[in-house]
Amino acid sequence: MTLHMLTHHRQKVEPSAIHAGTIDLRDIAHALAKMPRYNGHGPIDLHYSVAEHSVPMANYAYYDMLDRYNPHRIAASFALAALLHDAHEAYMGDLTRAAKQAAGPDYKLVCDHIQYEINLKFECFGVAEAFASEIKGLDTRILLNERPIIYPGSPPWEWEAEYDPLPFAKPLPCWSAAAARDAFMGHFTVLAQIKNHGLSHNIRLERL
Repeated sequence: MTLHMLTHHRQKVEPSAIHAGTIDLRDIAHALAKMPRYNGHGPIDLHYSVAEHSVPMANYAYYDMLDRYNPHRIAASFALAALLHDAHEAYMGDLTRAAKQAAGPDYKLVCDHIQYEINLKFECFGVAEAFASEIKGLDTRILLNERPIIYPGSPPWEWEAEYDPLPFAKPLPCWSAAAARDAFMGHFTVLAQIKNHGLSHNIRLERL
């Protein structure tokens, strides 16, 4: 018997055989907004989701690329790839890096397959491949922004001296699930519009 998962928007998904027809951005935003980072090992009264992790990272990616004198469309493409970098977790769950290592290569193969299909559907595969190391670097740097929130008072990780946190103007706000979902969807909409049509008076991305 083939097992499927049922998504919030009633898609039947077999993770190892996922395809564009069953991928729904609304499902991705919904699931990631409810999914806690660090397997939930944060303060009991705090909600910090995978969606929220992705939004400020993508926001920073957009403005960082612009500051390097790249056109808005290239910056938006890079930021979209950053926004969707953990989108496979909507179908596979969010494991810590240690847990992913313990899960073994089969887990990674399925995650990579799902991420590949997501990147193809939302037309950011080429950018995700070209900037994979930069996205990975941002994904590591934001851990330094997250640690004081998730593990307040904890000592630095042994590798912290190798990286700088992302230079956000404010601490991460820890949005509700609904706010994180809406921010994820809003960023996607604006970035896709800029990527496909360029900047306009009505389409702007607010710097977080």
